[in-house]
Amino acid sequence: MKALVLAGGKGTRLRPLTDKLPKPMVPVANRPQLEHLLLLLRRHGIDEVVITLGYCGQEIEDYFGDGSRLDLRIAYEREESLLGTGGAIVQAKHHFDDSFLVCNADIVTDLNISALVHFHLERNALVTIATTWVEDPTPYGLVESDAKGRIQRFLEKPSLEEVTTNYINAGLYVLEPDALEWFPLRTPLSIEREVFPRLLERGKALYAYNSDNYWIDMGTPEKYILLHRHLLSRTAELPGCAFPASGVAVDKTTKIFAGARVIGPVLIGPRAQILPGATVGPFAVIGANTHVGPGAVVRDSVLWDGVQVGAGAELISTVVGQGTTVPPSVRFVQRAVTAETVTQER
Repeated sequence: MKALVLAGGKGTRLRPLTDKLPKPMVPVANRPQLEHLLLLLRRHGIDEVVITLGYCGQEIEDYFGDGSRLDLRIAYEREESLLGTGGAIVQAKHHFDDSFLVCNADIVTDLNISALVHFHLERNALVTIATTWVEDPTPYGLVESDAKGRIQRFLEKPSLEEVTTNYINAGLYVLEPDALEWFPLRTPLSIEREVFPRLLERGKALYAYNSDNYWIDMGTPEKYILLHRHLLSRTAELPGCAFPASGVAVDKTTKIFAGARVIGPVLIGPRAQILPGATVGPFAVIGANTHVGPGAVVRDSVLWDGVQVGAGAELISTVVGQGTTVPPSVRFVQRAVTAETVTQER
């Protein structure tokens, strides 16, 4: 089976972190989120992937190339204008002549894709939508289904009074090529809000695969930090992202100076330096070539590659973008800062 990965979005809710970076390239545990997704596909036997590119798409192609590093074959489709999820699928349809997987590039999950595909084929479905249970479904699109999984209704961003199920669209689908005949020829086109309801109205075989696997929408800095808490505490695990039982994962090239404290769970990348008197952790991720200055504190935070934290600075529940210099003695709590915005955040 082949997969289509939709990677053309802008990730506006993660700004300023995504001002110059496509959301699928945002690092999760020190590697791009899209890499975790591709490794998940590979784990389930998918070795041919088409990636749609839009905003800052060249960064994605430059990083993954032809996919051989991940034992994949990757092709690319460029969106010259905003196509939407449905329009991007239509543009890429010439790659697919059999059942195929579609997934949003920014989803974070350990979904059992093999089980999803088996469910789809067993029911002879035209479309199967992976759904996931969430505590509060009101910001999302609900997917109501019967006992056999046949979809009965879609409800977009309901009020609390309208909620009839906590299962929501997880952004991952199995499609038959025949489904594409029902896609309107216009752009932008949303598969979630336009195509799926249209197929349901016409009585087509749409099914929901209800999953209890890990899933999180990391679309805001708060959720992004929460994701890393889950990974560091080992309540969630992604391909290529297993943490030791000790909770302390420090690259062998990292230098931790005398007098510095590292409190697990933490992940510290290559060539990082933790200087005397600094405290890192708990729940901290430190990127490659990042330096934490004397007396600085980094807790419940994610620092990308090449960050320089000044002496005595305190970072709590904060995300710091690549190459940012954090001035000495500042205190950031629940912030997302980049090299361009750090002075505004003081």
